[in-house]
Amino acid sequence: MDMKSKRLKKTSVCMLRLGESAQSSGIGLTGGGDCAGIADFLSSLALNLKPGLTMFGIKNAGAGLSVLPEKFKDQLILVDKKLAREFKGQSSTPFGSARVNALKEFPENTLANIKPYKFMYGTGGDDHLGMLAAISAKFPDKIIVGTFKSIDGDGCINGKPAQMLGFRTALEHYRQDFWAIVQNAHTHGQVHVVEFFGRKSGKLAFESARKYPPDFEKLPREEKRKIKSFRECVMILVPEKPVSLKKIVEKAVSIKNACGYVVIAVAEGFLPPELATEMKRLAADGALKSQWLARDLNPLKIHSLVRDSSLASVLKDPLLAAHFAETVWNSKLDAFGNVVSLSGIRHFIISALKELGGMKKVNELIRNYEARGATPCKYDSVMGEKIGKMAASLINKGVVGGKAVVYFEGMNPFKQSPVVVPLVDVTNKNTLNNKGLYGEEVLKRNGVVA
Repeated sequence: MDMKSKRLKKTSVCMLRLGESAQSSGIGLTGGGDCAGIADFLSSLALNLKPGLTMFGIKNAGAGLSVLPEKFKDQLILVDKKLAREFKGQSSTPFGSARVNALKEFPENTLANIKPYKFMYGTGGDDHLGMLAAISAKFPDKIIVGTFKSIDGDGCINGKPAQMLGFRTALEHYRQDFWAIVQNAHTHGQVHVVEFFGRKSGKLAFESARKYPPDFEKLPREEKRKIKSFRECVMILVPEKPVSLKKIVEKAVSIKNACGYVVIAVAEGFLPPELATEMKRLAADGALKSQWLARDLNPLKIHSLVRDSSLASVLKDPLLAAHFAETVWNSKLDAFGNVVSLSGIRHFIISALKELGGMKKVNELIRNYEARGATPCKYDSVMGEKIGKMAASLINKGVVGGKAVVYFEGMNPFKQSPVVVPLVDVTNKNTLNNKGLYGEEVLKRNGVVA
């Protein structure tokens, strides 16, 4: 057991000896995907609470929040000043995480566990911050404060797009990796397909691979050289702009012929329209579903069930056909209605480049989990610190009702303080469909294929 684990174990046991009154204590969780900036938020929140208030963290988010009430204390971590200082600058979340909608799946346990405490805090994307909003509606007289975090960068509250802890760190991490990959493709005259996280929003893939980043002049000299030298050989595919496999192949072949190499950045949630159409049509076929689940449907026959000729050619690959069939007829959803396993669109693109574009070798690369555990950049650390301090101020003042502490898009954490808004109407609509931030010409100029 490492020193951090021993420290967390000690503090969770210590709270039982202290016998802290729940009426002067608060609990919090950091659910969903982890990212940079969370630990700085927690550190700042704890260090800025006034004397007499005690802060606890819930182990593994909704999974810990929803246990039987008599076991709930075992799920708590006492965040004293010493531990709070240790959190500063750490990656990820020191509390652990889980994708469990505690209020939806175990409402009685969850509400009983929350009720005794004076305040509650949390971080999350639209799912877990949305859960915190639902909890605040159940406890209108309780102090509840939360903020956005996600490397997807798609948070929106009260109809306004907000920044999210972790997005900037992920962007900087992925961008450096991506243009190194482009350099490699140029050097060896190769074709690379790079898949990024981004289930419903392509913001992270776009910002990492865009040809003309807004902070271009601030980048290191070598990064600027790579972007300037190789930008015309990059393609970006995002969920907001579905485009056919045929068009993707035509564009890729054209770039390859002109440059000698091509690199495609694709968000995991990207779905060609013909693929979406066929999936929807076949998913409604109960007989085929039964055959597949009974293992009576041969993957070699899947392509013959598809009406689109380009997709049919791609699905002649039995492994890809099996993946397609499993997605169509045996998809699993998490507690928030998301497809648990959505990655793999790169395989369809690679197969299309080979089958339709005649490319003999196409390399696959994946950029995902490493950015979640990346060391926070200065931007995320400062944002987390300032949000944590403001959240502590609300708790210290006894401001009841659900509140969100956020930086909206366009705000500068280095120069501005976060704003406080009602914790309602939490969505994931801050995407590339936001015309105010991403006009059609901006997307096209920066490499989005549409």
